[in-house]
Formats: sequence, C-alpha cells, structure tokens
Amino acid sequence: MVLSMAGSAIALLVGRLNRKKSESDLRQIDRLIELADKALAAQASELKALEEELNRIIAWFVKGQASGTADSTAFSIAISHARHAIEKQREALRQGQTGSMPQQEP
Repeated sequence: MVLSMAGSAIALLVGRLNRKKSESDLRQIDRLIELADKALAAQASELKALEEELNRIIAWFVKGQASGTADSTAFSIAISHARHAIEKQREALRQGQTGSMPQQEP
C-alpha cells in the first residue's frame, strides 16, 4: 500500500512537471510567432532587437534539446518562421519599402 501511494505521488509530480514544461514551451513558441509578426512591420532599428530576442530563445531551445526537454519539431518551425520574417523585412527595408506587412487602419 505504501508503494502504491508513493507511485501515485511520483506520477502526480511527473505529470505536474511535464505540464509546466509544456506551458513554458508554448509560451516560447507564442513569443516566436509574435516576433515574426512584429518583424514584418519593423523598422531597421527594431529588427536588431527582435533578432537578439530570437537568438536568446534559440539558445534556450538548444539548452532544452541538450537536456532532452524541448519539442524539436514545433520549435524548429517557429524559429524558422521568425528568422524568415526578420530576413524578409530586412530585405524589404534594403529595397526601400516601408514594410512587407500591410498596415491596418484604425
């Protein structure tokens, strides 16, 4: 009976830790998508800050991969999306366009 209770407690703890990890992963993926959206309308000075944040998230992801805790498929797609948006906007700015994402009217 004691072993059964200990096993249940361990299962509960593992489940809670996995849920927290999943929530953290989802927050980072959401942030990568936000970075991509912001990048498509950013000015050149803003792109550097967005790219620095992207690099911090990539470093966080790589550390998670090393410890076996990150979902590689979702992060790989989100990282590629954000990186592509930053490069797309950087190229648009080089060509003298004000932004590659249409501005919404109030």
